[in-house]
Amino acid sequence: MMHGISSSKSTFKNVRFDKGLNVVIAEREETSGERNTTNSQGKSILISIINFCLGSDAAKSGLCIKELSGWDFTIDITLLSNRVKVTREVDNPKKFFIEGDTGNWPIKPDLDEEQQYYLSLDKWKQLLGLALFDVSQNHISIRSLLSYFLRSGNDAYNSPLKFFSSQANNNANIYNAFFVGLDYIHANKWCELDRQEKLLKVLANAIKIGVHETQGELETKKIELEEDLKSTKKILSDFKVHKKYKEIQVKANHLTSELHELANLNVSENRKLRHYENSISEETPPDKSKLESIYFEAGLVFPDSVKRTLKEASTFHEQIIKNRATFLKSEIVRIKKEIYERENLIYAKNDERANCMEILNTHGALEEYSHLQEQHTEVKERLEHIKNKIEEIRDITKKRKDIKLSKLELDSKAAIDYEEKREHWKKAIKLFNESSKFLYDEPGEFVINISDKGYRFNVDIPGGNGSGIKKMIVFCYDLMVMCMQKILERKIDFLVHDSIIYEGVDERQIAHAIEQAAYKAKEYDFQYIMTINSDMVPY
Repeated sequence: MMHGISSSKSTFKNVRFDKGLNVVIAEREETSGERNTTNSQGKSILISIINFCLGSDAAKSGLCIKELSGWDFTIDITLLSNRVKVTREVDNPKKFFIEGDTGNWPIKPDLDEEQQYYLSLDKWKQLLGLALFDVSQNHISIRSLLSYFLRSGNDAYNSPLKFFSSQANNNANIYNAFFVGLDYIHANKWCELDRQEKLLKVLANAIKIGVHETQGELETKKIELEEDLKSTKKILSDFKVHKKYKEIQVKANHLTSELHELANLNVSENRKLRHYENSISEETPPDKSKLESIYFEAGLVFPDSVKRTLKEASTFHEQIIKNRATFLKSEIVRIKKEIYERENLIYAKNDERANCMEILNTHGALEEYSHLQEQHTEVKERLEHIKNKIEEIRDITKKRKDIKLSKLELDSKAAIDYEEKREHWKKAIKLFNESSKFLYDEPGEFVINISDKGYRFNVDIPGGNGSGIKKMIVFCYDLMVMCMQKILERKIDFLVHDSIIYEGVDERQIAHAIEQAAYKAKEYDFQYIMTINSDMVPY
């Protein structure tokens, strides 16, 4: 039972709740104009605060806003026969601070550095599951269960079987089965089988339209990758790592550079050698008699002094030629010697480089080996991926058969459970019919079926197309769910409705709904908390 809602902020108006019917009215004066409505009076936010204190998503609560920074909210509630106060802070929503005796709780609060007892969000939800529904958070979502008792926002009042419009039918069936006492584990399994079946259909459609490869295409890729794997494996097995591979590689490159330099130098020196050898063979001293003959034919007669000078010049010239020949011969010897020495050096360096190249050709660097390993691993992973995809395709038929068998087995178990729990769901149908008849003088329809897709629920009231009647279908269903929890001896004992549920509803039906809620709350010992605008109250 909820006893109240409060805050440490003095501006917050604390709310107290009692057993049975509790009505929160937003006053609207008769003199209020059309724009002065009862909206923004805190009716809906009160439900958000209750949800917030009972572990709803903080980000979606609408309370974690800048304007409420520094605020906290406290719910005064009895859980497992212990009345406690539980506080949740807007700025620290992951902790729930506990005041009161928790000695018999199955989940014990922790003590923080400020000597305050608290539960984490997950532990708080686990405790609520055990305290209110006697179920574990591991098997069913506690917050989803609570959302049927604390419907929040317009969307929550559109369908009795769901607490938001886009909720999947098979997911909603898990909670509806739970509420009427059927085995919700069966509904959960149907949900999982349905998910598996949809995945198989997606894969089959992808293959059909060419998005996913066919088995034949995958087999071709598999053969190619197997050959690549053999190749990379052989390369790795033949690969020899040399510790000084990089040093030898640098040395081989240096030797190659030196050999090119020596070879180029020999080519240049050989050209010089040929030039020197040609110069020696072609260079001869001039003929003196020819020189004298030229001067005589020119009509000149050399005096003795001139002849002597010419002789001296000729002798000097001959000496120069001899000296040049001697120089060239010595240069030729030197060049030949250097060429010979360089050729020997070239032979030696060629042998040294050959040794380096042999090592480089028969060995590899560690980095290269690592790279080859990576390539081998990549090919291996791609091959495994292809094999898995082939296996998936092969398994489609098998999985379809398995799902079909599982559904048949589940259908058989659910049918047995359906018969065993007949007294429970018959009471649920009776309760819904009672409330709908109280409102409209005609019983509604609450139908529970079992098909190959699991439990199927349908709720209706004759003539229920109007928005007001649709809201009353939600009302009757929720009231039935609340009463069933008491019949099933579950400990949850509160049902909260926002004024949204009465919008568009005829005044007489609103009166009947409040009367029925008050009557059932007293009969089954629970709280019915409702918010309503003063101008909607059926005085």
